[in-house]
Amino acid sequence: MMDSYTIRHEIPSVETYCKLREITGLSKKATAAAAAGLPKSLFAVQITYNNPKPNNDSSDTIDSTDDSSNEEPIAMGRVIGDGALWFTVVDIAVHPAHQGQGLGFRIMKEVEAWLKTNVPKSGQVNLVADGRAKDLYHKFGWRETAPYGAVAMARLY
Repeated sequence: MMDSYTIRHEIPSVETYCKLREITGLSKKATAAAAAGLPKSLFAVQITYNNPKPNNDSSDTIDSTDDSSNEEPIAMGRVIGDGALWFTVVDIAVHPAHQGQGLGFRIMKEVEAWLKTNVPKSGQVNLVADGRAKDLYHKFGWRETAPYGAVAMARLY
């Protein structure tokens, strides 16, 4: 399965980030905000697909990592936070055409490895799971916080 895929520990380009969020149904982010925020990632991982037949339909493809290759970024995940006390897993996304192949699991495996190496004992890690994504996170030992008397809250600006 992974023969056509490559795991890269690198921050996605702004174009890749915005396109992957859009194509996977995550909320839209402003290009300027992505350009300002992405470099502040503590950790980022992407999976690229080595497409033997480049698709000329730009609506379904994401920017290539290198003009001389047919590698297309098709999955991503990031960790953000202050690097000592608080860490948040964000932007876990897999292109719909590549879902169901364990790529979300691979992204989370890379994220978990980074967290185990870099989060101090007193550090706290959180994430917000959309829809059925919680099933993936359960495989890595994540639990819903509501049973512990905590609830996630958000405010949009």
